Amino acid sequence: RCGRVSEGVCIRLYDEDDFDQRSEFTEPEIQRTNLASVILQMENQSLGHIDDFPFVEPPEDRLVNDGYKLLFELGAIDHVNAITRTGKQLAHFPVDPKLARILLEAVEEGALTEVLIIVSALATQDPRERPLDKQQAADEKHAVFSDKASDFILYINLWTAYHSEKKNLSGNQLRKWCRKNFISWMRMREWIDTHDQIKRMLSDLKLSQNSKTMTANHDQIHRSLLIGLLANIGFKNEGREFLGARNKKFTVFPGSVLFKSSPRWIMAAEIVETSRVYARTNAKIDVRWIEEKAKHLLRYHYSNPHWEKKRSAVVAHQQSTLYGLIINPDKKIDYGRIDPTGAKEIFIRSALIEGDFESKAGFYQHNQQLLRELEMLEAKSRRRDIIVDDNVLYDFYDKNLPDGVFSGAKLDKWIRQHNEEAKALFLTTDDLIRDDATIVADDQFPDHIEMNGSIFPVEYHFDPRNHCDGITLITPVAALNTVNPQRCEWLIPGLLHEKITALIRSLPKQLRKNFVPVPNFADACIEALQPSDIALCSAVAAHLEKMTGVQIPYDAWLSKEISQHLQMNFRVLDIDDNIIEEGRNLPLIKDRLSGLVGDISTEIVADETEDGSRGEVDAQYVRDNVGPDALDILEETVEVNIQGVIIK
Repeated sequence: RCGRVSEGVCIRLYDEDDFDQRSEFTEPEIQRTNLASVILQMENQSLGHIDDFPFVEPPEDRLVNDGYKLLFELGAIDHVNAITRTGKQLAHFPVDPKLARILLEAVEEGALTEVLIIVSALATQDPRERPLDKQQAADEKHAVFSDKASDFILYINLWTAYHSEKKNLSGNQLRKWCRKNFISWMRMREWIDTHDQIKRMLSDLKLSQNSKTMTANHDQIHRSLLIGLLANIGFKNEGREFLGARNKKFTVFPGSVLFKSSPRWIMAAEIVETSRVYARTNAKIDVRWIEEKAKHLLRYHYSNPHWEKKRSAVVAHQQSTLYGLIINPDKKIDYGRIDPTGAKEIFIRSALIEGDFESKAGFYQHNQQLLRELEMLEAKSRRRDIIVDDNVLYDFYDKNLPDGVFSGAKLDKWIRQHNEEAKALFLTTDDLIRDDATIVADDQFPDHIEMNGSIFPVEYHFDPRNHCDGITLITPVAALNTVNPQRCEWLIPGLLHEKITALIRSLPKQLRKNFVPVPNFADACIEALQPSDIALCSAVAAHLEKMTGVQIPYDAWLSKEISQHLQMNFRVLDIDDNIIEEGRNLPLIKDRLSGLVGDISTEIVADETEDGSRGEVDAQYVRDNVGPDALDILEETVEVNIQGVIIK
C-alpha cells in the first residue's frame, strides 16, 4: 500500500526494462476485462446501449463486442441485442454470467443441488493445496476425491467428504483433517460462504434445489455445465491435441483425470496459456448435448437433397458447426423444412414421375397403371418415343399440386382436405402419349405364346444393358418339357422381320450378296412362312433357295452372333414362383433341371378310354399344382393353369 496511504519502500520483482516499457498508470478495469456483466446490468436497468453511455474512460469496441457475443451465447440477449427473459434472471445473480446461466440450466435439468456446489467452487479459489516439496503426496490425497470421467465431480466428492467429517470433528480436528488432505481450510470457508450466498439468492428467486432423494446423475450435471462452457469445448485431433472453438488448439492439463484417457469430446472450465495452451478442469461430454444446448449458435450446411422411399420424404445431409468446429458432419434431416420449393420438385420427379413411392392415393395408382401400359408398348416396339417427356409430367404435377406438398404425409393430408381438387391429378392416355407417337398393333406383340397345347406368358423389356433385354418366356419347371426350342426361334410377329433380316446379314458375304436388298427378302419370307416347329433358319433357307436357287448350308447361319434381344430368354420358376434358372440356351437349362422336370405327358395328359371319348387327369397332380378345389375328373380336352401357364 506504500505510496497510497503513506510513504514507504517499493521493491519491484521484475526487470527495470520491463518497468520502463509499462504505461505510467494501470489501465482501468473497464478497459481490460470482459464487459458481459456490465452490459447485462445496463440492459436490465434500461440504461441504453453501452456505446452511448458517457463513461469517463470508455472501453474498447473489441471488449464491447466480446461482451455481447458472450451474452448471446448464454441466451441473455437476442439477435438484435434486446435482453431476454433468461437475461433478466441472470442479472439478479452476483456471479459471472456464465456461472449464473449454468445454475438456471441446472434447474431445468433437475441438478441444482450438485451444480450449485460446482459453481460456487468455480467462483472461488481452488481449495486444494499442492506444496512444491510435497506434490506427489498432495496428488495422492486429492486422487481419493477424483472421478475417472470428470474433474468437476471432484468438487462434489470433496464437498461431501468435508461436511461428513465436519459432523463428527471439532473445529481444530477439522483443520487437521484439511492439512492432512492438503485442503485449504480458509478457502473451504470462502467456498461455503459463496455457496450459502448463492443459495439464498436462488431461494429469493423461488428456484428450488432437487431433493436428496432425487440425486442428479452424471449426464444431468454435465449438460447443465455445458450451457455456460460452449466456447470451451474440444474435439480430439491428433496425438494429445484437441481442436476447439474458433480453431483454437489446446491440450489437457497434466493434472486432469482426462490427461491420459483423452476422450473424443471434452469441455473445460477454462482454457489458459502458460508454457502451452491448456484446458483445465475438464469433463467428457456427448456431442449430442452440444446440438441440444447450442441450437441458437450452430451454423448449418446442407448437401445431397434426395428422395427416400422408406421415409416417404425428401431428406438432405446436414453439417452443423459451432464457432467453426464441426459438431455433426452428416445428419439426415427433412429437407422440406429447409427448402420447400426444392423439396417439392424432388418429390414430384422421384416419387410421382419415377414411381419410387408407395401410396394408396387413387390418382397415383391410376397414373402408374397407365404408365406401365405405355411402357410395355415402348418395350414391345423397342422405342422411347411414345410417353411424353418427364418435364411435361413435372409441369402437370407442379401445376396441380399446391406449394408445401413435398412428402407422402403432406400429400395424404392435402388429398383428405381437398378431395375435389385432387381429381385434377388423374392423367389420361392423351396426356401421356406424344403427338407423333406410333402405336404398335396388339396382334404383332401378343402377351403369350402357344405351343404343344400350352400357353406361356411372355414379358417384354427394352434395356440393352439388362440380361433379359427383348422377350422373356416364363414357364414353371413342371411345364419346361413342353417348351419347343425350334418354335421359340420364331419369337413373335412384331420381331420376326428384324430377326430374319439379322440372320441374312449374318451370312458370309459370298452367300449374303445373293439376297440384296436384305429387307425385301425378309419381307418375302414373312409373307410366305408361318411360325412352326421347324427351325427358323431351316425354314428361311428353304424359302430363299426356292426364290433364288441358292442353297444355304445350316452351319453358315451365325444365329448366336445376332443381337441378344432377337433370341428368346427363358425364365423357369419353382412352385413358389422363385426363379431357379434363366437364360437364352434352352437345351442347357433343360439339362441342368433334368432331375426336377417330370414327364408332364404321364402326369397330366388324359388316359383315353377304349372309345377315345374321354379321359381322366391325375387328380393329385392337379390339386398340388392348381389348388385343393380342382375337380378330380375333367372331360374332353382339359386346361390346367400351373403358375400362369395354361397346359392343355
